[in-house]
Amino acid sequence: MKFGPVFFMIAMLPCFASCDQQETTTIILARHGQTQANVDSILAGRRLDATLTETGIAQAKRLGQALSAQTFSAFYCSTLTRTYETGNYALAAIPNQPTLEATKLSGLDDVDYGQATGLTEAEAAKQFDGTGFPADFGPIDDANFKPKFTEENTYQWFARFEGALKEIGAKEKGHRVLVVSHGASYYWGQLHFGADKVTGFGNAAYAEITFRNGEFSLVSWHSQLN
Repeated sequence: MKFGPVFFMIAMLPCFASCDQQETTTIILARHGQTQANVDSILAGRRLDATLTETGIAQAKRLGQALSAQTFSAFYCSTLTRTYETGNYALAAIPNQPTLEATKLSGLDDVDYGQATGLTEAEAAKQFDGTGFPADFGPIDDANFKPKFTEENTYQWFARFEGALKEIGAKEKGHRVLVVSHGASYYWGQLHFGADKVTGFGNAAYAEITFRNGEFSLVSWHSQLN
């Protein structure tokens, strides 16, 4: 009995779907819940280890409820307590979710505000003539830009953040993982997917992203937690 090319194409369809799933990493990228630094408009960045407020804890639990239909095989966060707490509260609120140990990656840390750390946004703007990220951290393509208040520029932050996400994506092929980071994730999202699709990233907001063959794709971006 002879089989034509159409038969073999149909026969291979399940394999194509299965192989695609095995090669694709699904990343739920979330921002941490509210901290007192957020309330007081203090620049915390990667040097100030702020913890969640009661509101922030409630937001983290609501994040878990929003993700209640999903099951995660790994949990990644920055080295800062606010992301660790958010992820643990969120995972605890997901039914039938196995307990996961956090893998902390410094590449996921918030931007470094250097000498402006601990100042209010108004104080820092007056003292350093602006500390807004990313405008005052330099262009995305300028590795040598020197901000007035810190040593890390936009180029360096983007490189370490993107590097951490790619590390996760390559390691977790075929899995769904929770990654909790900081508000600067918003700018990474805009650079990758466009300002029309990425319009904000409030406390405990999240996005669903896939990683396959070294490339990121956006499934959905939830700028505010419902």
